[in-house]
Amino acid sequence: MPLLPREPNVFPPELFNPEYLAQHTEREWWVLYTLARREKDLMRRLLGSGASFYCPVVVKRTRAPSGRVHVAHVPLFTSYVFLHGDEMARYRALTTRCVSHALAVKDSGEMTRQLQQIERLISAGCALQHHRHIASGARVRMRRGPLCGIEGTMFRDEGHSRLFVAVDVVRQGASLAIEDADLERIH
Repeated sequence: MPLLPREPNVFPPELFNPEYLAQHTEREWWVLYTLARREKDLMRRLLGSGASFYCPVVVKRTRAPSGRVHVAHVPLFTSYVFLHGDEMARYRALTTRCVSHALAVKDSGEMTRQLQQIERLISAGCALQHHRHIASGARVRMRRGPLCGIEGTMFRDEGHSRLFVAVDVVRQGASLAIEDADLERIH
């Protein structure tokens, strides 16, 4: 079976640019909970309607028994697509038959910041692990390198430091391995 090309997981491409967001202050974030395995179908339909959306997608590599490596682009947060639009955009998304329900996000600015951080980690090619929400750990910020300014929670996993970056509204996030020297505590 031929491999499908990677599809857009953010529309428009400048969705996280400050200029774009400043021009569209009337829009808010909606969390769309999809039916099982319908994230990409929903993204195609939203793209076709011109609706602004984001779905964090990561590369997943698996090896077949024959030794062949299979590469797939899978959603980081299963069953979630984030819509940036008005009430009409939400309504159109609900009529796609891909969405189970939609939640309005109360703090649009914080949601934007959290999604931007996830997108920066993916764009930088970080090896991310999906996590459910982590409650304990020190609040830290990356202080140098390409991820400078990324904030999250530091925790230890099997003796190694990891930075957990959350999307609070879905109580999930992603973590990556880090060096303690690259971090500063924040309060």
